[in-house]
Amino acid sequence: MMKWKNTGKKSAGLALLILTMSLSGCGQTAVTADHGDVALIEPEGIALNYEEADYRSLYDAKIVSGMVYPYTELFEADHWMQFQGYGALAGTEVKKGDALILTNTEGIEERIKNQKEAIAQMQEEYNEYWAEKSEELAKQKSAVTYNSDIVTKYEARQPQQYITQTDENGNPVQAENPEYTAWYNNASYHDCKKNLMKATAQVQQLEEAMRQRTELFNLDLAYQKTLLNRLQEDRKKESVVSGMTGVVTGMRGLSQSDSFGGGTALMAVSDLSQKYLKTDFINKAEIGKAEEIYAIVDGQRYEVEYQAMESEEYTKLKDAQRKIYSTFRLIDEEDRVEFGSFGVVVVRKQSKEQVLTVPQSAITWTDNAASVYVLRDGNSENVPIQVGMKDGMYAEVLSGIEPGDKIITEKALVPGKKTVTLQKGTVQSIFSEMGSLEYPVNTSVVNPVEYGTAYLEEIKVKTFQEVQKGDVLMTIRVVPDQIGLERKQKELQRAKERLEDTKAAHKDDTSKEYLKYLDSENERIADLEEVIQDMKKDFATTQIKAPISGIVVSTFWGMEEGKMLSANQNCVYIAEQNSNFIALEDKSGQLTYGMEATIQYSDEEGNEKEAKGKVVTVSQTTFERDLNDENTALIQVSAEDIGEMAGSASLREVYWNPSRFKVTVAARKMENVVLIPKSAVTVSGTTTYVKLKKENGEVIYQSFVAGGSDTGNYWVAEGLTEGMEVCIE
Repeated sequence: MMKWKNTGKKSAGLALLILTMSLSGCGQTAVTADHGDVALIEPEGIALNYEEADYRSLYDAKIVSGMVYPYTELFEADHWMQFQGYGALAGTEVKKGDALILTNTEGIEERIKNQKEAIAQMQEEYNEYWAEKSEELAKQKSAVTYNSDIVTKYEARQPQQYITQTDENGNPVQAENPEYTAWYNNASYHDCKKNLMKATAQVQQLEEAMRQRTELFNLDLAYQKTLLNRLQEDRKKESVVSGMTGVVTGMRGLSQSDSFGGGTALMAVSDLSQKYLKTDFINKAEIGKAEEIYAIVDGQRYEVEYQAMESEEYTKLKDAQRKIYSTFRLIDEEDRVEFGSFGVVVVRKQSKEQVLTVPQSAITWTDNAASVYVLRDGNSENVPIQVGMKDGMYAEVLSGIEPGDKIITEKALVPGKKTVTLQKGTVQSIFSEMGSLEYPVNTSVVNPVEYGTAYLEEIKVKTFQEVQKGDVLMTIRVVPDQIGLERKQKELQRAKERLEDTKAAHKDDTSKEYLKYLDSENERIADLEEVIQDMKKDFATTQIKAPISGIVVSTFWGMEEGKMLSANQNCVYIAEQNSNFIALEDKSGQLTYGMEATIQYSDEEGNEKEAKGKVVTVSQTTFERDLNDENTALIQVSAEDIGEMAGSASLREVYWNPSRFKVTVAARKMENVVLIPKSAVTVSGTTTYVKLKKENGEVIYQSFVAGGSDTGNYWVAEGLTEGMEVCIE
């Protein structure tokens, strides 16, 4: 930067050396002259520049960004456990006390009781809802019938609208029928029509609401009953339960027989009634000094509440060398913000609206005293000034100069040759990664033949094939155990004969001992009859069928056609389609609950297709510790799409490369914000500027608070509005 020698004298010829500049438009250029007597230290003979003191707004703000996520808690094991299954999956609702993880420890009876009570309560709440809405619907239908009858009957009496009359000359003319006018202006008629329309709309809304509630109830009821059945199948299992009501938004990837110690984070549950933004760290002191703090989501401002981190937690994270975040609660009373939305928090430290300013580069400081050189009547004059707020390029002047004073500066403002009018739009980045089909819950189909020897004849399914309940999975041949059957039949015959003999000998016996004996023998005979029935059923078995609809995950390794199947041998694993996910690695934590995803795949015929899904896990950056080591995000897709996608995968049985689906998500998406081309923006330190064309045609540098940017644009958090005109290079 050139430094001026302060001689205390005015130079009469200085005006010839000044770089003159007209700021009347973005197409003007600078004109220079290179002679005269200038009092400079070094170098002499250089052209001078100036910029007029002008009014502009100054901003000093800090921008931190994050994604909107629900309040979330992690639930963990409290002692060493062995995993047996999931009680709930990502994207499903749970109540406080519901099972999240099933393990091989005690306490299952209490959870079965809670599950039954939850189902009963859910049924009771639904029945109450249905009764209430049914009564309301009946009233509205009655109102429809009542008003419809009145309107129909009244309209049936509609008079002719026009009648023929004769004018004073005897000529026929058309005139409004007074009877029609009186008929049409009947207030009761119009009230009935309005009531009819209102009641009809109410009926439609109620019927649709009841239909949706019934569908959701049936799905939830079926899922809760499935959980109950799983609990009842193995009463030795104990659950890691949810400590809150909400939605499962994270789950550790586990397989049967995996073990984990106490303190291991297993599942995440979120309360969807509370919205938060987690951002880069801002200390409490900065928050306390801020002039204003607010959030921007999709162009709308929202109030936020800073959640101060406890010093103990801060120290813990720092010692563990983990990233330290700040958390803000988002105030969204109208519930407009969707989870997964990108948002920024603006911490405005200071701002001044339309204050007199000069370039900071033009200010000379001597012993904490500020001054600028001003061109007055063609001469240079050193003028003391009092400086107020400063941003990256400009400083507020509280006294010493007037608007329009020509301030000598190192570099004059050169407007661009073109302008652009600011408009609103969208900025975003695209996350893209390959994903794979994951099936955390699956049913093992075992050889059902207990009596006799079963031999595998033919496997009818292949891996990743979609099957329906009752479909044939494999055919078998059973060699009957005839000797065992005959032995049981003789045992049954003898038991019946012995019972008849005993009854004949004890015709009048009513003692407790005798009655107890009869009960015992009858029970034994019933058991023998059941065993004989099971034996005959097993001997006649020729097929093993799917007990549920889903996707064939795998067939048991080692099975060969013609070889024997042992009793209860695992044959096929089937995953339920509504419990499958697309899983992908999210190293940078860009994906979180609520985001929409597009999944590209090819069907069985090789046709390229797309499916839509929803991210049902919160970002790993939500936690202060890992829920899983891979930072895996799970995407929920409809059961129909999962079935077709699995069919696609069945054509590529490449087990060492399971990532077959391309997943794209619009991340860091901000809609409805004012955009500025990057070519129009100058950055000085942390402050951004544009060459703003004022209403009078002049051009000035104006700072603004940039909320962020993508590859082509900045977007405005504060300082500029739609319709303003700025210069571009």
